[in-house]
Formats: sequence, structure tokens, C-alpha cells
Amino acid sequence: MSKKRLFVLLVLVVFAVAACSRADDPPIVIKDVWARPGSAQRPPAVSAIYMTIENNTSSDDRLLRIETDVTAISEIHQTTIADDIARMRPLEDGLELPANETVILEPGGTHIMLMQLQRDLEVGDTFAIALQFASGATMTVDVPVREQNS
Repeated sequence: MSKKRLFVLLVLVVFAVAACSRADDPPIVIKDVWARPGSAQRPPAVSAIYMTIENNTSSDDRLLRIETDVTAISEIHQTTIADDIARMRPLEDGLELPANETVILEPGGTHIMLMQLQRDLEVGDTFAIALQFASGATMTVDVPVREQNS
């Protein structure tokens, strides 16, 4: 076999292996999920969820909604600091998830705000959320409740 044919064959094998491994990868991966403790009985009856979202697709997507039975209202919020004052605002159009990129939701930045808690969220608890994406995908994720530095 000529070197040229061997090279072409090797290139084809590499592309085939890469294509197979990408096909098995989940398109959206949710990692490092956690929520702060919160009390439904004491104002302001809020909590927040943090996570890492990997968009392993070649298309942009957007996290549009979060549904859970632990709260009356859940919104995607962005924290900004101006003149030493932190302000949170909802992302009305959802959270952009660029193709082949990772987006981190973390304290002091982007997060999911849970307002009007329907029950207490105590360290050690776990609850489910449903994430709805612009692509039409829906994903259910279990969220453990813990302190920030755990």
C-alpha cells in the first residue's frame, strides 16, 4: 500500500472514531448542581441554584425556563455590580448557551433564583428541577441543598 493511501486511510479512521465518540456524548451536560438552604417561613423565602452547563453541540441554545415544585417563582438572574451596589435582574430571554462552550452559574453571577419557597430547603435535602431549552429539549436534574463551601 502506498504512503498516500495509508495516510488517507488513517485520516478516515481518525474521523470515524471522532464521529462515533461525539455521537455518544450528551448534547447538554449539567454538572456541579447545588442550591442554597432557604426557609419558606421566614422572609424573604428565597434560595438560589448554581450549576455548570456544557453545550456539546455545534448549535447555540438557550435555557428558557426552570420548573420545580419547591417554589412559586423561578427565574434566571444575572448579578451586576455598579458603584459598589449589587443588583440582580431576570434574563427575560433566557440564558445563552453558545455552541461547544461551558456556562457557569455561580454565587455573585448568573444563577437561578427561587422565590416564594413552598417548603424549607435544608442542608442534605434534594429536589428536582426541569430545565427547558429553546431547542425543545427538557432535562430533569436533582438538586442537592448545601452550604456554599461544601
